[in-house]
Amino acid sequence: MEFGEQFLGLPAEGCQLPDINEEKSPVGPWLLALFVFVVCGSAIFQIIQSIRQGM
Repeated sequence: MEFGEQFLGLPAEGCQLPDINEEKSPVGPWLLALFVFVVCGSAIFQIIQSIRQGM
């Protein structure tokens, strides 16, 4: 076994991996949905506007 192979896959000492169930999202699901809606709606509006200007 080469040097370092024994350490692969092990977290460092003192390093705790966050538990996914315990970690709370800083953004609520409704705010995230609103953000996605605004971004996608803006992109679709921009595409339609550029198509109209090309005609």
